[in-house]
Amino acid sequence: MFNGPQDLRPNDNGQFLYVGRLAGSIPAGATTLDVGANVGVSDDANVDLGSIASNFDGLRVLFGADAEVRTERWVLSGELVGACLDADRVVVDNTVADDTRCPVGGHLTGGFTTGPHEFRLRYDRFDPDRPGTGALEDRWTLGYAFL
Repeated sequence: MFNGPQDLRPNDNGQFLYVGRLAGSIPAGATTLDVGANVGVSDDANVDLGSIASNFDGLRVLFGADAEVRTERWVLSGELVGACLDADRVVVDNTVADDTRCPVGGHLTGGFTTGPHEFRLRYDRFDPDRPGTGALEDRWTLGYAFL
């Protein structure tokens, strides 16, 4: 249960954001599978949701699922996150609308370890489901770590 916005301002409408998560791990020899799922719900008033919407009023339902398979050398992980926004009033690019939208995003990451070196390649995709635009946000990331 969370109360208020992400910074130090007081609660914007006296409501809570209720969240829950289930997660588990399945070991199989040198391989491990980690899985999880989460859900959240809140009744919002004048909430800034970043690139999704500003001044959002309405019901927000959040969801997510993730999995990771790891061996001694290899890792593969993915995550899907999203929301269903049932707006009483939402402002996007200075336009007020009453609508229901479902932004969704996720990532797929693969990597391997050799000696003290770890390499990863990650693909992220996000669809903000904003009115008037079909723009998807895609990003590739290459990572290296010296362990």
